[in-house]
Amino acid sequence: MPIGTFGDVVFEVTDDHVRTFNGFTYNVSAKYQTHNRLGRRPIVEFTGLDAEKITLNIKLSTYLGVNPRREMRILNDMCRSGEAQRLYIGNQKFGRYKWVIAKVQTKLQRVDNRGRILSADCSLTLTEYARR
Repeated sequence: MPIGTFGDVVFEVTDDHVRTFNGFTYNVSAKYQTHNRLGRRPIVEFTGLDAEKITLNIKLSTYLGVNPRREMRILNDMCRSGEAQRLYIGNQKFGRYKWVIAKVQTKLQRVDNRGRILSADCSLTLTEYARR
């Protein structure tokens, strides 16, 4: 059974490979407007909600049975396309809406003498994609 999915990306652990995430951070925030008043404390007014955000880290390693370069390409293409996907953790939908990859940050950890990427750490920032 998969740990979770995001579109075509399946987070799972099998005998052949390990594709999981760590450092999962879920942010919910609101927007406020501050109205300054002469000689008095400012008034803070709630003006709405910000888009929810998730950050998570993925370890891509040939030692764990995945092809880091191919996985990086998939994640980068998902970011570039802007296509909204559902995020599932276990068998439960996470969040009220779909999510888009707003940012992919990749740090190469190991490269062999032929330039093949052996290990990389990817940090993803997902942003809530609310319906109009």
